[in-house]
Amino acid sequence: MQRIEFYHDKDLSPGSWWLPLGAQKPYIACPLCGGTLLGDKVTHVVSDSGEVNASVVCRHPGCNFHKYITLSGWKGTKMEHLEMTVEEQIYSSLLTALVLMEEKKPNDRSERDRLWAILKTDLQKVEALWSMWMLLENIPMDGKPQVSGDEKK
Repeated sequence: MQRIEFYHDKDLSPGSWWLPLGAQKPYIACPLCGGTLLGDKVTHVVSDSGEVNASVVCRHPGCNFHKYITLSGWKGTKMEHLEMTVEEQIYSSLLTALVLMEEKKPNDRSERDRLWAILKTDLQKVEALWSMWMLLENIPMDGKPQVSGDEKK
């Protein structure tokens, strides 16, 4: 079976991986459907080189992704957050909460499911406001200073 590379992305866009603050295993986003895979609840192991020991299967309805993967830029579970600012830690925690809400949402059209959807939407608003504030204040979101339009020229 072919091994494909997943890139590091805190926004967890399709085909990427991210290690939330405090997590022991990475989350990955399916490159086909964008659904969240792996995380602390699975038994997969990631080697020092970023290779996941077993094939990854997407269990989201209608998706047929099934591949061996490598996490490009993997540095292990402890190194990912050593250089994070307080602002980055808060941003990481917001993203972690969003991923967990997506994973644990009942998806049964119940009143509880509706409440989770509303809470998730509100949390997405908070995340958007926080990331916009970080951008406007030139606070790095990936360990690198933001570059303004004037500096790009």
